[in-house]
Amino acid sequence: MLQKSQNNYDASCLRMKCTDTNVQIKIGEEVFECPSKGIFDVNLRAYMGKIDCPSYEEICTNTLEHRCNMDCYGKGFCMGDRTCQCFKGFFGKDCHDGLESKDETDPFVTSYKYEKDDDNNGGNDGDDKEDEDEDNGTPTPTNPKNPTARFYIEEILKLNGKYDDQYVEKYKDQFKVKKLNMYKDHFATDKRNQEKVDLEIKIRSLHDPEMNGTQTEIDILSKSLDLFLSEDEKKLWKDYKEEQKWIRWSEIHSTISGWYKAEKIPKYNDLKQKYQDIVKDYEALIENEIDPTAITSLQESIFKGALRNAYYDKVLQLINTEIENWIGEDWKAIEHSHDNQEGDEFDQMHTEADGYKDILDEMNNGGY
Repeated sequence: MLQKSQNNYDASCLRMKCTDTNVQIKIGEEVFECPSKGIFDVNLRAYMGKIDCPSYEEICTNTLEHRCNMDCYGKGFCMGDRTCQCFKGFFGKDCHDGLESKDETDPFVTSYKYEKDDDNNGGNDGDDKEDEDEDNGTPTPTNPKNPTARFYIEEILKLNGKYDDQYVEKYKDQFKVKKLNMYKDHFATDKRNQEKVDLEIKIRSLHDPEMNGTQTEIDILSKSLDLFLSEDEKKLWKDYKEEQKWIRWSEIHSTISGWYKAEKIPKYNDLKQKYQDIVKDYEALIENEIDPTAITSLQESIFKGALRNAYYDKVLQLINTEIENWIGEDWKAIEHSHDNQEGDEFDQMHTEADGYKDILDEMNNGGY
């Protein structure tokens, strides 16, 4: 974890590897070697500050010993059985398919390649089971025997990623429409009505046709794919799509949550604070003012400032409600569908949901 403020550390996604006695952490293109567990000063080109080093046992014995092959190239979740569940647009046993560059050169990744032990090889590393399956002609969900089927699957996975991106962009514009409706009601004005109308037209004429078009492409390719899959392959593909559905949904939630957290919540908290300060300043001035005209002007400014402050408070409440709706409805559905399931994928979804709840807690406590 890298230091954010005096007593506040942010979790950072950094590559690590182990020597015989120490944990090495890559920051930018340089390497910091942790002397032991604890907080240490870092003086590198990419980062100067403090770092909270993990213990050797935690990383080298408990964590890195359970890594996935090639760390899923940083494009997927490493599951409990050490297989990769790839993010949208990436596929293959280690999620490298879909990358512009197929070759990973970072020794922090290439120095570690997970291969399952074969009971008959005397304890030496054997072939990964998926490699065995391919060698034996047994299909995997994204690598069926027929090359045409493989092509269709690659295209479908790319289109799934495209559809999810389109969904997020539509959601952002829908949120803006809700905010503009609130603006109209709060200020009793049609001043920004055209802006709202333009967004509604954009949703109907751009987002909806784009998403419908992408879904139509997916449906056509899926029907064609069925013609080239065996019955066993169809079942594998169906199960894989169901797993991917929840991973995709998790990524959408993370993207929208990050948008709120990085852009919207800080912006409206700053604006709310700005008008709070203006009101306080004018209230202080009016106490010592004796000119009736000046008093009237200050009172009008206080009223306008308080009105603005109340509006931005409502916007933050709207964001709060939106996040609660994500957790309360969509996440309930996910949890219900996994009532009888256990594993890393389910744990990951709970972690994402906990992240959204943290945002709400910070908003309620004035953290934003």
